Amino acid sequence: MTGPFAVFDADGVFLQTKHPGNYLENRYGLSNQQTARLHERFSQYLVGKADLRDELPRFIDEWGLNVSAEDFFHSTFESGCEIDPIVAGVIKILRDRNVPCDRLK
Repeated sequence: MTGPFAVFDADGVFLQTKHPGNYLENRYGLSNQQTARLHERFSQYLVGKADLRDELPRFIDEWGLNVSAEDFFHSTFESGCEIDPIVAGVIKILRDRNVPCDRLK
């Protein structure tokens, strides 16, 4: 690709989470100690070296939660995010100027 282009990270840049840092404790009663192994693995999920959806059922069983992996995933990782209107405006301006914009994959 020649010329200028922009790549945006959705998580924490384009999408702003509304979940507090202690969301798992507030929602499911899970302590930091209980979720430590999940957090240790998180960098592997982010770079595609492990699949959270594959491993999540094991964590849910360990924690003794009565929730499906899909419901847990959705409520924890796919909800509670809002598009940052300022970043969305910047992306629109760039696209209006024919600057290709993409997201990190």
